[in-house]
Amino acid sequence: MAKFISKSANLFVVLKPGIPGQPITGTPPTPTVSARFQDGVLDLKDEELITMLRNHPGFNSDFIEAVNESDDPYAASRQPSEPTHVTTEMKFGTPINRNVSGKLGNVSPEIENMIKTQAAELAKKMLPGMVKSTIEGILSTREAEKEAEKEAEKTKEVKKPTKTKAKKK
Repeated sequence: MAKFISKSANLFVVLKPGIPGQPITGTPPTPTVSARFQDGVLDLKDEELITMLRNHPGFNSDFIEAVNESDDPYAASRQPSEPTHVTTEMKFGTPINRNVSGKLGNVSPEIENMIKTQAAELAKKMLPGMVKSTIEGILSTREAEKEAEKEAEKTKEVKKPTKTKAKKK
């Protein structure tokens, strides 16, 4: 069993072209021998087809044979066969929700690692300031609540219930 990997998602490789039949001379048609990659991958068990693919002129330029089952050097740069769909949910003519299916862009693993390391470094720099501002906000809110409670107690002491008499006519 061999696994071949293509740069494009739906590569179609003609290994042996077919010949149409000619009924006048009695020549029967010969079918085309071909291979289609699905999502950039082709798994084959037939040794004859594997040999034909290895001898194809596009071998090692348009497609390669995978050494390991998990190796796919073109996975980050390959365009998906299904395009990205943006669906907007509408209610009474007003957009409510926007859903995006599929990937919006391809990023190589090296760039992903670089982004992760820079994000971690930035988080380490920003974290102390964020914690400090959060604690200050909590303390200031607590002080404001204490002052509001004191004000409420003072107004309760100042205001004593008084009885009012209703006027008779």
